[in-house]
Amino acid sequence: MLSSVAKPSYGIVTGKDDVLMFDLDEKVDIEDELILPVIRAQGCDRYSDAFPSKKVVYPYEFQNSNTSLIELDNIKTKFPKMYKYIMENSVPLKERKDSRNLFGDRVGWYGLVRFGQLETFMKPKIVTPGEVKHNKFCIDNTKSGFTGARVFAITVEDETVDIRYLLALLNSKVVEFFMHHT
Repeated sequence: MLSSVAKPSYGIVTGKDDVLMFDLDEKVDIEDELILPVIRAQGCDRYSDAFPSKKVVYPYEFQNSNTSLIELDNIKTKFPKMYKYIMENSVPLKERKDSRNLFGDRVGWYGLVRFGQLETFMKPKIVTPGEVKHNKFCIDNTKSGFTGARVFAITVEDETVDIRYLLALLNSKVVEFFMHHT
């Protein structure tokens, strides 16, 4: 079973891409520490290296083995450019909804709808577009996030399994046949 050696992961959903996501080469006046490169479906091709084409505002940190939203007061103190950006865009960020609830009603209204896990993003991983006719599994070594619902990831949790071996299996015709028929 794949689950005995690997772990599937869901990625990032901003809830407002036009405010929180940018082209990779676009200049953004936010501290680099709070910008995360993002792989989209177009950045995945069978047996290739995945590549990010976007970047996302990512006000999270890895703390006590968890990905945590940085408190707004800490952003204001440590990341003044990010704070300014958040405040300038507070109206559209607060108008986002998650399960029919407004983000403006939350303490962390400036966070992402789905933020993924930094631990997963930082690992080498297999990524694949969610909607394809043929298997398109590739490897990401760029420490990027990935868009939820469009790209999914698999991290190898068993150190005895080579990620390239798993990649070959997932891209095989046998696995493709199985996936199309189950």
